[in-house]
Amino acid sequence: MSFMSGIMMGAAIGRNIHEIIGGKKRWRGKANAMATGKISKGSCCGKGHAKAEEFALVSKLPGRRRYRIQALVNNAALGALIEKKLKEDRKISKVEINFLTGSLLIIHKKDDKAMDSLMVQIKSMIPVKKGKAPVIYATNWYNTTDSLNSRVRCLTHGWFDLSTLLSVFFLIRGIRKMLLLGQRPSGPTMVWWALHMMKGWKF
Repeated sequence: MSFMSGIMMGAAIGRNIHEIIGGKKRWRGKANAMATGKISKGSCCGKGHAKAEEFALVSKLPGRRRYRIQALVNNAALGALIEKKLKEDRKISKVEINFLTGSLLIIHKKDDKAMDSLMVQIKSMIPVKKGKAPVIYATNWYNTTDSLNSRVRCLTHGWFDLSTLLSVFFLIRGIRKMLLLGQRPSGPTMVWWALHMMKGWKF
């Protein structure tokens, strides 16, 4: 592999990993928060995290609630039952379910007490787990890479993330090959590099 091929491949891989793990905006936001002291070291560098709840209210605003229900992950049948039950109530105007994360969004016009009572009924519809839960590889892979990326950002105080370190690695490797082995980019490599740099241009 030539020097320029190494650099561009590293940049492409780094960019893709960066987008998968969380994106530039999310990284910059956490980096700025660390710089201003809004995120403590204990919050991102802790040795362990509490086990996620099976049924949890993660967001509560007037007329809007979001729950995270572990049993909804990859479970369209249960989602259909819950959605049907919620929509039977005329004061429930919108129900959205994300089967990848188990997120349940509810837009409503009920008071808190009535809403709490309704969600107790919804919780009773969820079957009790028996035995070992199936492994969801896509979710586990995302959680692992996200955790590793957060760890790298924490250790470097928000200056680097996993994709940045990979890009630096490929950059150093490419420069080393150019200096020690005298490698130079070929014609097709330069064309590919030019096209890659023009990606996203508006004409």
